[in-house]
Amino acid sequence: MMFMNLKNSEQAQEIMEKRREMCEQAMDLCQKMTEEMISGEEEKQRD
Repeated sequence: MMFMNLKNSEQAQEIMEKRREMCEQAMDLCQKMTEEMISGEEEKQRD
């Protein structure tokens, strides 16, 4: 972890917060895409 050598712990916390937000957004997007793929596959099988 490169955060250990940051002297300003507030700055480190800000970076962690931003990274966590980005991660959560990416996870949401990933989940939506997965759900769309699954529902798309189900529709294909109905034909």
